[in-house]
Amino acid sequence: MANRPSPVLPTIAVALLAAGLILFYFVGRSNKQTGPTGPSTTTSTQTPSPAPAPTGAAAPTESQGNALLAAAESGDAEALRRALAANADLTQAAATGPHAGMNALHIAAARGHASSVRALLDAGADVDAKSADGRTALMLAAEAGHVDVIGTLAEANAAIDAKDRTGRTALIIAAQAGEVDALRALLDNGATVNAADDSGATSLAAAAAQPGRTATVQLLLEGGADPEIGDQAGVTPLMKAAERADLDTVIVLLNAGASPTTKAADGRTALDRAKARTDEEGQQVAAVLDQAG
Repeated sequence: MANRPSPVLPTIAVALLAAGLILFYFVGRSNKQTGPTGPSTTTSTQTPSPAPAPTGAAAPTESQGNALLAAAESGDAEALRRALAANADLTQAAATGPHAGMNALHIAAARGHASSVRALLDAGADVDAKSADGRTALMLAAEAGHVDVIGTLAEANAAIDAKDRTGRTALIIAAQAGEVDALRALLDNGATVNAADDSGATSLAAAAAQPGRTATVQLLLEGGADPEIGDQAGVTPLMKAAERADLDTVIVLLNAGASPTTKAADGRTALDRAKARTDEEGQQVAAVLDQAG
């Protein structure tokens, strides 16, 4: 009897074929989900975040502002250039010291650094900005007699008749300080000679009230100052000079048409004020006024 093939071998072959088919099926599904090289890139719908927008120039820092203030005070052109290039704050004011409350333009003007003033203006500094006590760069320059700075500020259209907290203009401030050249520069740039402060005092009255201001008084009179304008109490420049027994200023005012008989609100004239003095100087002024009246 011939040998028949064993039924076990075909059964094993069929089983192996079936296992291969099953393995092939699952491997194929896995490749469709993950792709050939990694996780699928089609399952996520998240939009990529945009790149951050450029922020431009860095915000000015306090230290940069302090560097600008120091350069404005010293007049160091290179240090000023560096501070401006670093975007220093033009409005930052000094916190302490003799320039407390002043920004770089105020300090440069007060110190008489005309080139620094020009550089700050070119960089965008406000020509009419006021310090903590209400003064502009023009006022500070006028008080110190810095004619070049006055010219630079005037060219930048500084408000020539701006007033501080007490109503003083740059002209009144210069008159009080006796800065004749500054007065001339301000008048040449259109300052109002008869402008008054909050008390009603003009630049002429401010000058007449101070000792040694005869040349200042003379210049203001030549510039059109009215010697008869009194303050809110009716006190005229002549009365102020008479009270101080300033003979030279009294004579200049009389020659300009000041009246020795004008009365203030208290009823007193310039002569009355001179007579109230008991010293020799007062009596000399009284004699001149008596003769003029």
